[in-house]
Amino acid sequence: MYKYSFITIIILLTVLNKAFAQDDSGTTLISKINLVNTGIITKKQIKNITATEFPSILPWRSKPEFYKEIFDDDIIRIKKLYYEHGYYDAKVDYSIKRLNDNRVDITIKIEQGDPIILRKISISVDEKDLNQEQTDEIAELISLKTGGTFSSISYQNTKDVISDYFINLGYAKAQVSGEAIVNKKEKWADVGIEVNRGERYSFGDISIEGNKKIKTYIISREILYKEGQFYSQKTIDDTRSSIFGLGFFRSVVVDAIFVEDKKIVNTNIVVKERKLRSIKAGVGYGTEDLFRGQVIYNQRNFLGGGRNLQIAG
Repeated sequence: MYKYSFITIIILLTVLNKAFAQDDSGTTLISKINLVNTGIITKKQIKNITATEFPSILPWRSKPEFYKEIFDDDIIRIKKLYYEHGYYDAKVDYSIKRLNDNRVDITIKIEQGDPIILRKISISVDEKDLNQEQTDEIAELISLKTGGTFSSISYQNTKDVISDYFINLGYAKAQVSGEAIVNKKEKWADVGIEVNRGERYSFGDISIEGNKKIKTYIISREILYKEGQFYSQKTIDDTRSSIFGLGFFRSVVVDAIFVEDKKIVNTNIVVKERKLRSIKAGVGYGTEDLFRGQVIYNQRNFLGGGRNLQIAG
């Protein structure tokens, strides 16, 4: 009986992979891709946006094929990635070394350059300046900071965060617009954001449907809002998570119905129950107790009231 070490097996697999990787059709394979000076962008981020496949570090894995047209598009994508993170002057160069066995080694060299710095940001609500409390709360939430790097990603994220902030205060249809002035030569940006809050809404009627075996009051006690309270999308999302966390349902949907003339939002909670009984079995082997097994019985909503019963043996 033959015995091989782990290293020997690796070498054999590597040799076999090279032998079978030869392609008489002239297809070019990628042997290696080196990323040099990626800066603030991680190699994983670059791999996620490129269509060219990176070769695996495992020697027995097949090498990916190389297509020059696709690779040229990837170089443009990498430049755009740095651009979106505030590095407008980033340079991306590459070199391709052709090997003897229809393979290529690729080196991608990056110079990210200096970032665009946010010089100032102004936020107005209904054409008025924010009060101090709002200014402090929003400043804690947004990613754009004066003196920090400006990027289109952080700019859009900031508008989304401000929109969510006012929606969760009851302004369910708040609209956020903005303007960013970027000076590429002097590396600065100024941002102005305007918020039109619109009308303020409150929660109205609450209805529950779809539950057959689970009592309605068990669901109701997980609802984190009540009639008359100011509307909040976050509270709805947290309520959905809380109900789903009971473990009784396959799905939980909260439909928001806007009643414009009353400025209220009625909500309809629709649930789909899962099986309340389950049995899990497993077997194993130990050096001392040899063969062993386990059975777990789980009864959800045992005797009602949202109780769970679990028996293991």
